[in-house]
Amino acid sequence: MKPSLEQLKEEFLYEKTNRCVQCGYCLPVCPTYVTMRKETHSPRGRIHLIKMVGEGKITDLSALEQPLDLCLGCRACETACPTGVEYGSILEAARAAMAKRKKAFRSGPFAAESIAEKSHSKSSHDEMVRKCILVL
Repeated sequence: MKPSLEQLKEEFLYEKTNRCVQCGYCLPVCPTYVTMRKETHSPRGRIHLIKMVGEGKITDLSALEQPLDLCLGCRACETACPTGVEYGSILEAARAAMAKRKKAFRSGPFAAESIAEKSHSKSSHDEMVRKCILVL
């Protein structure tokens, strides 16, 4: 069953994303953004993606997987944010919502062993990237 837009807004803490004014103060303190120089790998970019989910502009939630997976969760962005965006709680809620959907997908009637294996190898790859970012 497909979740309603209101369910997605609630699960992804859409209302909290509205505090972000897209100023960019989070960019220089975000290790993932500094390393990768990709907007979707910044707190501002991740918040924007989550906001687009809540507005129904993104329906394929797989677009959020890599940006959310690669965030270190260090919350340095919260210290730099002049408007007090609660990035950590937004990140945790989004990750929980994504995990819930992955679990439902994997346990569904068409789940296959290869899906779990593919997900595992991706997670290992993402973990390796995280470790490399921390070393830098």
